[in-house]
Amino acid sequence: MIDASDHFAARIGAAVGFAVAFLGVTAMVIGEFSSMKRIDESIMTGLARRRTDFIDAIVTPLATFATLEPLTIQATIGFVMIVVTIGGSASLHFALAAVGSGFLSYLVKRMVGRPRPEGFHLVRGLRSFSYPSGDLLTASAIYLTIALVVSPHLPHSAARWLLFGIVTILLALLAVCRVYVGVHYPSDVAGGALLGLAWALFISAWFG
Repeated sequence: MIDASDHFAARIGAAVGFAVAFLGVTAMVIGEFSSMKRIDESIMTGLARRRTDFIDAIVTPLATFATLEPLTIQATIGFVMIVVTIGGSASLHFALAAVGSGFLSYLVKRMVGRPRPEGFHLVRGLRSFSYPSGDLLTASAIYLTIALVVSPHLPHSAARWLLFGIVTILLALLAVCRVYVGVHYPSDVAGGALLGLAWALFISAWFG
């Protein structure tokens, strides 16, 4: 049986680990002599050459799944379901993770000020800065928080592992889609996911 102090320490430790990784990616993104931009551009160019109408038709709707409006709807549905089924402090836990991720995205984007990738974007009308991906940041915070809140109420460990596995696969899929459609560099989605996971774990540590 894991006591509350061990639980708190484990989540804070994991949050710090993800935060340090995020800072490492950020340092490479803003570093004047970093090779990150060359790696990003190489991946973007390679993906652009492999675009087809068939893949575009599949990936573009998936990429829009992690934009502001759909994420707001998802967060609202998630909040209502948590209020109805679990209640208590879980509702505040989820609200802090979701709303806080939006503020984090705004602040870090303003601080870094990285422009969107040049070239053709399959998803149009995006005007905010590119790093970190706010969509992956918020999606990571929302999805991981849902898993952390729901998993203690699942009857079997296999179900809990499955839930976290689904979250991991979904985030990876969204990250690939956002890069494929040309609106983010790979480092953008990596930074967004790392900061979102760190934030979700940090908030969850205080709610047990």
